[in-house]
Amino acid sequence: YGVSVVWSEKDSITVVDADGIAHVCHLKSGAGTSQGVFESKDCFSTDNGQACYGLFDLPSDGKGGYTWKNENEYREDRAYNPMVATGISYSNEMVFNPAGGIIKLSLKGVGILGKIEVTSSDMRLGGSVKVGEGGNVIVDASGPKTMTLDCGKGLELNENSQETFYLALPEGDYAGLSFSFIGTNG
Repeated sequence: YGVSVVWSEKDSITVVDADGIAHVCHLKSGAGTSQGVFESKDCFSTDNGQACYGLFDLPSDGKGGYTWKNENEYREDRAYNPMVATGISYSNEMVFNPAGGIIKLSLKGVGILGKIEVTSSDMRLGGSVKVGEGGNVIVDASGPKTMTLDCGKGLELNENSQETFYLALPEGDYAGLSFSFIGTNG
């Protein structure tokens, strides 16, 4: 986690061209691998040498920006991991890198985990974001300071083995983070 994506059948990326127009591209081939081929119903070119970038797991907010999700569903096979690819080669190849940082938590114990909440004392953990030159992701100052990883109906913890969770946070110098592990009964 954190440095690559293993693509799934329903994955899509957004490619933003030099004019700022976003094009959604869906996975054509490469499911189950870290090398995917994507296609778009739009007719656009990225091989003209103009700067553009690609986004994964940063959906459009409908206002010219994108959304860093602060409420995520736990999936055993993949963590929420926003990624950005800057500059596309003449062969249309993109290399995605994490758009922020990844926190790895390993838990073991007895009980059923309902969700994990992360709270920042000083930084925003989600909301509207803009992608600046060079692919840096800038979080809007009015975003939430709490992030939740929801385990749905619950995830049974085992005292003899660890369960590992990955949480993606926007890039920043965090002065203080607190973690709450909440059972299905609250």
